[in-house]
Amino acid sequence: MVETIEALESVDPKVGPYFVDATDLFDTDEPEFEDEAKAS
Repeated sequence: MVETIEALESVDPKVGPYFVDATDLFDTDEPEFEDEAKAS
């Protein structure tokens, strides 16, 4: 996502990112967030 935003901003600095979670599926490599990711 970061690279996409940077690429878009390099073309048009007025571009503002919007994040949408269309699937409601979450995954994490961080152990402290595993329970929260599974609950989603």
